Amino acid sequence: MSSAPITVADVLRRRRGLADKPLLVCDRERLSYADADARSAVLARRLVALGAGKGTHVGLLYPNGAQFVVAMLAAARIGAVVVPFSTFGTAPELRRQLIHADIAVLLAAGSYRTNDYVERLSEAVGKTLTDRATIPILTADVPVLRHIVFDA
Repeated sequence: MSSAPITVADVLRRRRGLADKPLLVCDRERLSYADADARSAVLARRLVALGAGKGTHVGLLYPNGAQFVVAMLAAARIGAVVVPFSTFGTAPELRRQLIHADIAVLLAAGSYRTNDYVERLSEAVGKTLTDRATIPILTADVPVLRHIVFDA
């Protein structure tokens, strides 16, 4: 038996026989093992390009579903610390969590049901966020946060 650590990428590769089988079924949404592997690899490369890596605190602001799972797997692939955020959090609560958890990169849904996370995060970080893409952040309100990535 090997003493080498098993990584998230290793686990997904070992499930190749299940490639088309569902890893996740949430409401009407399905995510296969193959899709989870491919999508999380792409997002992991994007995180590395943003400067994230081993030990980086990556926040996830997603409702239950495939986006959350893909983002969690992507962060785990690069050795980042995954910090889930409540989708019910108010702007002051989000700000406190961003600060106290030392979040460097936040992956977030732009909105969910009646929740507009672009607006809520604008208030939380003290900066108007209008784009739903990758947004560089440099503000004293949340000193460690460097990027918010919407709908990754």
